[in-house]
Amino acid sequence: MTRQDKGSVGVIVEPVGLAAASLLARLHGEEEEGEAWSADAFAALLAQPAYGAHIAALTGSGTPAGFVVTLETEPNALDLVQLWTRPAHRRLGVARALLQAVFERAGAGGAVTLEVARDNEPALRLYRGAGFTQIGCRQGYYPRSQGRVDALVLHRSVELF
Repeated sequence: MTRQDKGSVGVIVEPVGLAAASLLARLHGEEEEGEAWSADAFAALLAQPAYGAHIAALTGSGTPAGFVVTLETEPNALDLVQLWTRPAHRRLGVARALLQAVFERAGAGGAVTLEVARDNEPALRLYRGAGFTQIGCRQGYYPRSQGRVDALVLHRSVELF
C-alpha cells in the first residue's frame, strides 16, 4: 500500500487483481474522450502474470479515484499501459500517488516507459514533473476527431530512496 498526502488530501493506493476488472472498466467508462476499455479487456490483461494494476482512493472516502495498469516487460522494467483519474479527483495528487506505486513495482534500478498523446498537456506536465524524458515519437498514433496526433514515448529510470 502506498500513501501520499498532498495538503489535507491523502491518497491510498493498493494493488488489485483480476477481480477488479469490472470496477476498472466502470471507472474508465467515465472518460469524456476516447474509447473506454471493457471489463473483458481489463480481465484479459490482468489474467496474465506480467500485468499488474493499482487503484487509488482518497483517504476517508474509500471512493475509487483512479487506477494504473502496468506490464512487466522484463525484470524491473515496466510499461505504463494506462493511468487514469476521475475528472473530479484530478490535480489532487492521485496520479502522482499511482506513479509512485509504479516506481515501487519497478524497484530501485528499474525503469518505466510509457506513451502519451502529444496534445495531452496535463499528462505531459505530470510525467515531465516526475522525471520522464522523451525517447521517441510514434507519428499519428492516436485518433482524434480532427485527424491523428503523435504519441510521445517517455522513459524514466527508477531510484527509490
